[in-house]
Amino acid sequence: MTIKEINESVEEASALKSIASAYTEISALRLKRIRQQVLRTRAFFIEILNIYAMLRHIPMHRKIVKPSEKKASIILTSNNRFYGHIESGVIQFFLSYKDPGDLYVIGKSGKESLSALNFKFKSIIFKDDIPGAEEIVNLANMVRNYQSVLVYYARFKSVLIQVPVAVDITQTQVQAVEQSQRIDEAYIFEPEVPKILNFFDAQLKQVLIEQTFLETELARTSSKLISMDNAQNNADEFLEKQRIFLSQAKRSLQNTRILETITSMIQNKNL
Repeated sequence: MTIKEINESVEEASALKSIASAYTEISALRLKRIRQQVLRTRAFFIEILNIYAMLRHIPMHRKIVKPSEKKASIILTSNNRFYGHIESGVIQFFLSYKDPGDLYVIGKSGKESLSALNFKFKSIIFKDDIPGAEEIVNLANMVRNYQSVLVYYARFKSVLIQVPVAVDITQTQVQAVEQSQRIDEAYIFEPEVPKILNFFDAQLKQVLIEQTFLETELARTSSKLISMDNAQNNADEFLEKQRIFLSQAKRSLQNTRILETITSMIQNKNL
């Protein structure tokens, strides 16, 4: 490479490093904001799930309603390919489960991956990775009549670790049922349990779905932060190598000029 070409590479790498640095700062601020929101609501989310499980079990235990056998699975993915390693982990995690029931795939990334695997599913593409209130309501209505709804998504564990998980937002798993069996049957619910369940199905399920989207966005933001930090480090390494090449090229040019000068002097002396 010529000195001019090396200088151009250094300028390009410096510009990319500046962009990566800006994105890193933005991701760090966004991570802090979303993390506070998610961690603040995560405990409440778990408590609500337990209450929901208890209420769903009571009418079935008393044979007030006949339990539905319908199952559904929701996979949360992004509309962008930037989070490929996270999304592929979620999909592989989903594939390890059997009998997913009716499958709903959120996002373009998941649609492409599941289509390639010849899965039958309903694709849902929201305008943004975090859907608006109306989109959340529509999604909740789609899965309202299912007995079990498993949501597959990436959960934030630490800044460096995001893990795929599956959460049943209807809490029909064995552990939830066992907890609900300890209910004292002397309790009187007001209004009646079916009406309370209708409220949960109409309102609370929306909140639970929204929480999973927030959890996913936290994991994505963390992943983006790490990627941008790695990009900065890679840019630093590239710049260091280019500076070495530039120094070597300059020395080589100086040596060439010195040799040319000496050769010219020898030739003039021989004349």
